[in-house]
Amino acid sequence: MVIYLYRLIFALILLLLSSCIDDPISSIISDNFISSITKSDNALFITTSDGRILTSVDGKNWDAIPINNSLLLLEIESNENGYIAAVGNSGVVFTSSNNGTSWNKRSSGVFSFLSDVVIYNDSTYFAGGNSGNLIKTTDFGETWEAIITPFSTQITSLTIKDNDLFIGLREKSIDSLFLYKYEINNELMLGIDIEINSFVSSITTINNELYFADYDGFHQLIDNSGAYSKNTIYSNSNEVFIIQEILRDDSGFVLAGYEGFNLGKVLTEVPNNNKVKIFNESIYFNTGILFDNKLIVCGGDEYEIAIRESNNWEIIKLK
Repeated sequence: MVIYLYRLIFALILLLLSSCIDDPISSIISDNFISSITKSDNALFITTSDGRILTSVDGKNWDAIPINNSLLLLEIESNENGYIAAVGNSGVVFTSSNNGTSWNKRSSGVFSFLSDVVIYNDSTYFAGGNSGNLIKTTDFGETWEAIITPFSTQITSLTIKDNDLFIGLREKSIDSLFLYKYEINNELMLGIDIEINSFVSSITTINNELYFADYDGFHQLIDNSGAYSKNTIYSNSNEVFIIQEILRDDSGFVLAGYEGFNLGKVLTEVPNNNKVKIFNESIYFNTGILFDNKLIVCGGDEYEIAIRESNNWEIIKLK
């Protein structure tokens, strides 16, 4: 879900190389964006490009948490027991063990950016980022250790299913794949060899099933006794839709992201009805959540939050 780091020259690449693109993303971004959102207890938390963590109880009114940080934050994750972790540039890590009431700044030992973090249990977290950096903590984020990986490209997305960590990559090298599985208990890294033509923009677990998005669309990752295959649920066909967030509500899947340069897009009721909402206000989306009967998607380039409630959309811009 952290492909937005590479968006700045998207339009130029798309214009010149539309016939042979396999990664339509740039490596620099200068606008103001919300990178990630999570829920802990009855509150929402977001991270931003200027290093803030903000909280809200309704998705509309937000208060900044005093964490004394200016480093770009890229991901925030929580679990049902009130543990929260946020990661970002220069390997910065913030953790909370009390639903965001208080926070600790941690040193991860990584000096480039961390793009995603997942919580395995209250004390054990995994984080990944640039150059194939994959790290693990077993003491609430206080200390971290590196996990050796067979790849050296950016980790874009992480998710956990049962006792396995699934890893999506931005690109592959000659000897690597786009998807990997790390068996946590066995400390074993395995490649998942399925056809992926570009990059993995998001991978997630919903109702104990695995789903991922790439340049071609949205797929279910199916485990056939250790041999994986994919079932395409939504195909991009001739679109250029970069899916950044995968959610599911009572009516089907929700896909949020962007197409073109600054054209936020949300699909709902996938795959049956595929209702499309396009935002023309120079908005793109990086993240989203279902909260209190609302669909909330967040992005940039002015810290935008779009909220759908009772089939009506409202756009909020944070300062």
